[in-house]
Amino acid sequence: MREVTDKKRDSVFITGNFRNWDASPDARYKMKKDEKGKYNIVLDLMAGKYEYKYTGGSWATGETNADGFGNNNRFVHVAGETIVNDTVAGWRD
Repeated sequence: MREVTDKKRDSVFITGNFRNWDASPDARYKMKKDEKGKYNIVLDLMAGKYEYKYTGGSWATGETNADGFGNNNRFVHVAGETIVNDTVAGWRD
């Protein structure tokens, strides 16, 4: 995941139906920032369809669209090793 917003997060977490939409800052779902500034995480998920979002550790600090308003859920279909590349346009504060 990469940020294309002036407002950056020190910590980014992923939440979704695979963790019952719990947006708390759980270390198991904290993404790691690489040397290029992109956030990464490896999740061990069963095959299936998942919905998810990125947050700063709570719903109050979740991702937004470029206009600063809410963002629809993201979707991924996991079938074996799956790599997802997302872009976050903005963050809620």
